[in-house]
Amino acid sequence: MRAMTDMTAVPLRAVPRLDTWVVCPACSGPAHVVARGVFCTRCTWSAHGAESGCFCGCCQRWVGDRPSPARPAQARTTWRCPACGRRRAVVLHLSPGSRPARRCPCGTPMIMTGRMSLLRTSDGVDALYGLPFYLSAPCTGRTLWVANSEHAEYLLGFVGARLRPSGRELGHRLPAWILSRKHRDAVLRVLGRLLREARSLEDSRRPGPRRAEPAAEALSPRA
Repeated sequence: MRAMTDMTAVPLRAVPRLDTWVVCPACSGPAHVVARGVFCTRCTWSAHGAESGCFCGCCQRWVGDRPSPARPAQARTTWRCPACGRRRAVVLHLSPGSRPARRCPCGTPMIMTGRMSLLRTSDGVDALYGLPFYLSAPCTGRTLWVANSEHAEYLLGFVGARLRPSGRELGHRLPAWILSRKHRDAVLRVLGRLLREARSLEDSRRPGPRRAEPAAEALSPRA
């Protein structure tokens, strides 16, 4: 029998940007993304410079992220020639700290007027540093990932809900395979494991006694 729940988690409009867990590019351990940067909890690697945006109620979408990719990533760049005024838009694969240069057909070095990261959380990478999410696991031949415990709790509630709410929240933009009735049991089991792992990571960052782990049967579908 499938586990059907009432939604109790706070609705999410977008994948969380802060207090998330990504893969450290130096040691593959868990790295914690916070407002002042991203810090590996296993080694000394860290990165800084990215800023989180916010959800715009008018546009009904997340806006204003200022990413600072910690590894090579695609970006849309715009250029202007100071001599002839020609303008161009080019997608480049840029490394951290790279300073791209282009020359106009008239022979003059062009000026870069804009640089927009093309990082997408739907690809399983965080929007600020372009690193893969640490909390991931195989599921029905694909990879299921969450950004943190808040994200996992929300997905558990949405996927397992008896009646899913209408609106523009994150759940309505999930891939079809996650929402498929055929995969529901498997998705809920994996989400339960990811939630427990996320809570363990978060507890390790807090001072004081660890909180009790919820019973596995409370997070997984009943047999």
